Amino acid sequence: MSNCMTAAGGVLAGALALLVIAGSAQAGKLWPAPCPTKAAKACLARAKRAKNPELAVALAATAYVRALKRYETALAARAREVFQKVSKAHRKLPALEGQLRGACKRADTNACLVLGFFLLQTKRYAEVAPPLRRACAAKDSYACLALATEHEKGRGAAKDQGKAIAMLQKACTSGNMYACTNLAYDYGAGHGVPKNRTKAIALLRKACRGKDMLGCNNLAMELLQMPKARDTKRAIALLRRACDGGEMNGCLNLAGRYHDAAGVPRNWPKALALFRRACDNGKAVGCFYQALMLSRGGHGVKKRAARAKKRFRRACQGGYAKACARARSR
Repeated sequence: MSNCMTAAGGVLAGALALLVIAGSAQAGKLWPAPCPTKAAKACLARAKRAKNPELAVALAATAYVRALKRYETALAARAREVFQKVSKAHRKLPALEGQLRGACKRADTNACLVLGFFLLQTKRYAEVAPPLRRACAAKDSYACLALATEHEKGRGAAKDQGKAIAMLQKACTSGNMYACTNLAYDYGAGHGVPKNRTKAIALLRKACRGKDMLGCNNLAMELLQMPKARDTKRAIALLRRACDGGEMNGCLNLAGRYHDAAGVPRNWPKALALFRRACDNGKAVGCFYQALMLSRGGHGVKKRAARAKKRFRRACQGGYAKACARARSR
């Protein structure tokens, strides 16, 4: 089973940078989104019921940002699903964009953040940096993190790894645990800074303590790869914490350990359940391994060819190419 780690910018790519582009709808009050309460869950529920696509996106974006800033990983992931679903049917948001621009100019940092990613989704890269810079200057660490990612990629801002590192350090120091996780990757890989695994692990510990579940997952994988003083028991506990906290990479890695009897007793039913959970939460690779186990059976797992075929198909549709041949086979 493959290990699931996240590269620099992965927090953004897997979380922040998924704002939707929805279609035009009737004009009205769209921003700030009229959420029924301050709870992200209630806001997302209303987004799912909204018939106006622009209103749906505004509500989902608000739910997403709130969940993200509270480290509610699973809820943030569900908000992304709404973004993606609406974006398939609608391509422009003229009314919402206008209101976001106005709010951003009035120092609404959330509006600037949402606008930045809206522009990324519409591939208007030349316009991305200004709203993110405005919010970052106003001490919104999530905007600083987003801007750092654009400097790393050279997409919405000039490619500059030095600036990216400085912004990640600033965001991490200010308490943004996602930035600490990304910065840890840079130290671990030697991207823009001297390679320093000790520093990377320290940053991952900080991120995990700060409730970034991806940080917990990545810390677990670092501990498992240490040539000396490997703390397998601690690593397994971290993977459980990450998975229970909604980080599907943690579920995948934990499933692999149960499947392979690596650090834990072999338990295929538990591995199967974890792969299914990852699959149901958008991880195509989880669908593939669930299907693989169902197609073979054994070790307490019943062989279910028909169900396996459906999961291979879902994995293929989710972009996991390795599953496509199996999905087409009879």
